[in-house]
Amino acid sequence: MSKLTDLTINLCGWSLPPISSHYDARLQIQNHSHTPCTLTKKINPMTIAISLHILSAIVWIGGMFFATMVLRLAAGDLEPKDRLPLWGRTFKKFFPWVWAAILILLITGYWMVFGVWRGFSNLPIHIHVMHGLGWLMVFIYLHLWFAPYRRFKQALVENNFPEGAKSLNQIRLIVTTNLVLGLIVAVVGASGGYL
Repeated sequence: MSKLTDLTINLCGWSLPPISSHYDARLQIQNHSHTPCTLTKKINPMTIAISLHILSAIVWIGGMFFATMVLRLAAGDLEPKDRLPLWGRTFKKFFPWVWAAILILLITGYWMVFGVWRGFSNLPIHIHVMHGLGWLMVFIYLHLWFAPYRRFKQALVENNFPEGAKSLNQIRLIVTTNLVLGLIVAVVGASGGYL
């Protein structure tokens, strides 16, 4: 048995004896306090809001990074008859996540604006930048959804691979633009308070 460094654990007035090689496996717990102890703690609602906000941003930005930097390169050698349906299946699985991420980002973002900062007039400048760029990303995504993606889906249904490839290239440019904006938003959000 390896020798452990002495360690005392104290929690709410209850303590475990020091852990060392001199003690056997029996636990000896002593109460040094007569005050009641509860181990439950309320979670700050802003903890939930910021956690959901960050996770949603990771899902959206991470998905765009994967599509642009991994899948596009991996699928590049495939024939259009194989590549375009692969992208069609990928978009069909990924875009519902984007819609969910956008919805959660908007809800949690405004929850924090009004719950933490009590409105736009009290926001730090980096939050204004995030807000503006975030909406720009949403509008760009809406354009992608209602224009080139709609044409891409129609081209797949019609097996019109030249038109599908044209729409896919437009989607690639839009996703790359949103990826760059998303990375900027992430940096501003993470470091803005320190600038």
